[in-house]
Amino acid sequence: MPENKITEFNLPTKIIAGLGSLNSLADTIRGFGDNVLLITGKNSARQSGLLDRIEKNVSATSEVRLTVFDQVDPEPTCDNVNQAIAAAREKGCDLVVGVGGGSVLDVAKAAAALANKGNLVEEFMTGRELLFPGIPCIAIPTTAGTGAEVTPNSVLIDRKRQVKESLRHSFMYPKAAIIDAELTVSLPPKLTAYAGIDALCQSIESYVSTGANILTDAIALQSIRLVSMNLRLAYKNGANVQARQNMLYAALLSGIALSNARMGAVHGLAHPLGLKYNLPHGLVCGILLPYVIEFNLNFATTKYSTIAGVMGGLLRGLDKERAAKICIDKTKQLLAEVGFPWRLRELGVKPEDFPQLAKDSLPSGSLKANPRTVLEDDAINILKKAY
Repeated sequence: MPENKITEFNLPTKIIAGLGSLNSLADTIRGFGDNVLLITGKNSARQSGLLDRIEKNVSATSEVRLTVFDQVDPEPTCDNVNQAIAAAREKGCDLVVGVGGGSVLDVAKAAAALANKGNLVEEFMTGRELLFPGIPCIAIPTTAGTGAEVTPNSVLIDRKRQVKESLRHSFMYPKAAIIDAELTVSLPPKLTAYAGIDALCQSIESYVSTGANILTDAIALQSIRLVSMNLRLAYKNGANVQARQNMLYAALLSGIALSNARMGAVHGLAHPLGLKYNLPHGLVCGILLPYVIEFNLNFATTKYSTIAGVMGGLLRGLDKERAAKICIDKTKQLLAEVGFPWRLRELGVKPEDFPQLAKDSLPSGSLKANPRTVLEDDAINILKKAY
């Protein structure tokens, strides 16, 4: 990092972490409001009993009113946000609590930011400015992947424009995040892998990003270390609460890193791919990751060699160029051990779509932070290699 590089670092979210920390929810709510819109996914929170547990926890505080909105899609849409906003306005809610994976938390953050505005979310996605804060939001992740509980953005699908874009503003940071591994033990192995690899991608991309700095570097490396040491354990034994808690910390750290450093070509390409083929975000990121590292290798050699060591690579006697290539090997090894497919063709992706997918990726802020400039032909070539 150049000595004269001016950086900023933000983390306005209060973090309450550890096994059993969900029990602090009632007290945390009291600090922000008493008329709560609880946003969850369509099935998992209710089926797992988590929703009942939360309602019981909150009901211990008689002055708190609770309205449940449980209509968030697996890939969140502008419609989901607008429906949640309507529910918050109808009930006069003064606080949003999001409980779920990254999709739920993205909807919760956007709904909280816009609940006191008289506009639809699409207007803010296309240029209307957020001029004042919304109502507070508390984020409670049930997956260890996106780090959305500490980021100031929501990634949403606008069906009318057929785009997947990020709504971003400092007003969108949650006021508090509760990080409790007990909420993740029922997550199936496949979803554990998708989420964990997303956290790894976020941290690797943040570490090599052109927006990285000494603070985000330390945070991103610790996240990479935690994923490398714990994802296999959580994947093989979901009841391993220590591995689960460490993966939640890894995801949390990846969110802090990316919100301050931005990401790269993996996420720039993953969004149009996921939208086009309705694919899980973490799955697409994992398949793309080794090929993006290969593309960037000569532009962030020292950093990739450091990552290789953090991931357990044996680097003694290797120069930085050879050590950096170990990063690709260690990434592929981890992907294989958590059941990832190797190629985009296995997901039904069609090569004839590559030119449009590449074109759709170019406006992404993530591509702009990639350590190597990505042109349209470069994006096509990455997709071809991943195919």
